[in-house]
Amino acid sequence: MSPLLSQYHTDTLTLLIIDDEEDVLNATKDYLSFTFPFLIDTAGSGEEALAKIANTRYDAIISDYEMETISGIDLLKIIRARGDDTPFILFTGRGREEVVIAAFENGADGYVMKGGEIKSQFADLAQKVTTIVQKRRTENSLHEIEEQFSDIYINSPIAIELYDRDGRLMDINPACCELFGVYSSDDV
Repeated sequence: MSPLLSQYHTDTLTLLIIDDEEDVLNATKDYLSFTFPFLIDTAGSGEEALAKIANTRYDAIISDYEMETISGIDLLKIIRARGDDTPFILFTGRGREEVVIAAFENGADGYVMKGGEIKSQFADLAQKVTTIVQKRRTENSLHEIEEQFSDIYINSPIAIELYDRDGRLMDINPACCELFGVYSSDDV
């Protein structure tokens, strides 16, 4: 296993990389898929990317900013308007502050500058992708657990009282309300 590979989660991530410069697109795909545990799909335009996103679920999307018909920011806006919260990273040579601000204001999860030393550039991109995907997975798992707890708490036929560390009653479930003939924990 490559030393770079061992730095990252070994779970294989599926990425979509969008860039209208074919040489840059292929170099990015080749380097990342060879060095890191990524399965990579590519698109040479925003339109092609939207078609692929409609048919395939990706762990993350990496897009160039400056492209012929749809910019990376416009692509991000379309994806977010569709309700798609797939992690999105802008990977561009344009380092202007307004580009970075626009990316984050429109829902980007990360931003990586092209240029400089290629190994560190791609290592930074891979680290950002891995971190953002893991964060999103953790958030989704937490949300699922919260929903399960809420469902159990509300629908339980057993009376449940929740107390804080100081022993103060915080909440009671509907079964507890029914048992004590009250409408809420404020009535207890």
